[in-house]
Amino acid sequence: MAPGIDKQLAALTEYERTAQTIINIEPLMIPGLLQTYDYARHIMVAYGQTRGEAEQRAALRIGRQHVLTDTSPKQLVAIVGEYARDRSAYRRRR
Repeated sequence: MAPGIDKQLAALTEYERTAQTIINIEPLMIPGLLQTYDYARHIMVAYGQTRGEAEQRAALRIGRQHVLTDTSPKQLVAIVGEYARDRSAYRRRR
């Protein structure tokens, strides 16, 4: 992983764990907490990650989703842009 990614991911995970509400605005992609493993992996490869790095990062991203279903689930407000919904890179390249 790139330098600083571990610190950034740790901070993001802690913010998500301690939040009551998570607000995510994504005009171009499906928000990370709503992505499937395949979507996340595909996006990461499309943006230059090796297949191995993309698989590792996608697994980490999917692992973060527990905050939506654990014993004290967080409220997620996701605003997703029309481009992400209708014309995502995943759908175009499938």
